[in-house]
Amino acid sequence: MRARHLIQRAFYLAALFVAGLVTGFLLARSLGPHHPFSGGPPDRDRLATSLCEQFRSELKLTPEQAEKLGPIVDRRLWDMETIYSNTLQQIEAGIRNSDAELIRVLELSPDQCARLAELDRRRREMFQQKGPPPPPPPPGR
Repeated sequence: MRARHLIQRAFYLAALFVAGLVTGFLLARSLGPHHPFSGGPPDRDRLATSLCEQFRSELKLTPEQAEKLGPIVDRRLWDMETIYSNTLQQIEAGIRNSDAELIRVLELSPDQCARLAELDRRRREMFQQKGPPPPPPPPGR
């Protein structure tokens, strides 16, 4: 019974990790090769301008098509920002739950709990400074 719960929790944490990777990959793909993902979502206006320029030139849009492009790109960026924010919240909740389980199951001492809190503080600090880890390369590269 206990092993089953551990397997379930490991599965949930792995799913949460995969969700983060997918979100990071999608964000990095949308930024293109000239906009590396560094420390969170980029400047929205700059990204919108860059995406519109890329679509106009690569797709060779007509003036009528280019006129309709802005609202579509804005919606795309809004959706990505929402996904990014939700994913970060889910990751933080997963880490908090995992830490609580570590404390409970391993019966950590007050000193160990303080060390765990310090590890978490350093993780959050590193994430804020460096941003999330880069996504995996696309298949075939």
